[in-house]
Amino acid sequence: MAYKVDLNSDLGESFGAWKMGSDADVLTFVSSANVACGFHAGDPLVMKATVKEAVKAGGAVGARTLKASDGAIWFVRPMNSTQIRSIRSELCGHSVRLKG
Repeated sequence: MAYKVDLNSDLGESFGAWKMGSDADVLTFVSSANVACGFHAGDPLVMKATVKEAVKAGGAVGARTLKASDGAIWFVRPMNSTQIRSIRSELCGHSVRLKG
């Protein structure tokens, strides 16, 4: 039986003039990329360029998100149904921006 491993990396973390990492180089080694599209890193131009480069390299693309109001640890706290709906809405917005 042959196994297939998906080597994944978080990319697209540059913001404006601030360059973070070397996404193009990393894309030569990975089979999929999570593109930063939350409030922690990345911007719309970087997101678009990262997706374009990942597709060009033949990799799969996913959205890496973060809820703005709760910071980096929002996913470890208990949440009520209103908070869950809010998060669902924000995540949909992130995905739409990434797809854009």
